[in-house]
Amino acid sequence: MNEQSKLVLYHAPHSTCSQKVRLVLHEKGLPFEDIRIDLSKKEQLRSEYLAINPNGVVPTLVDDGTPIIESSVICEYLDEKYHAGCHLDHCSRLSCP
Repeated sequence: MNEQSKLVLYHAPHSTCSQKVRLVLHEKGLPFEDIRIDLSKKEQLRSEYLAINPNGVVPTLVDDGTPIIESSVICEYLDEKYHAGCHLDHCSRLSCP
């Protein structure tokens, strides 16, 4: 099992892609720092966020300083790195023991 690293999730609460990543984090029981991005204020286009995710979209997961972007890539990354809890099946659905 991998040693727990610090996870930071930049997300928008109503974003479907953000919801998908939050679901995987919660189902796997992974603690994470929650940083909300207000899309109505265009916070995703601020230079501080663009330095993390040049695409200017949510979500972005930062794992020990390394940003991972695109929700499906984030979910696959979490499934590969953190084997405990639920796993994604071949159709990207969660399967739990």
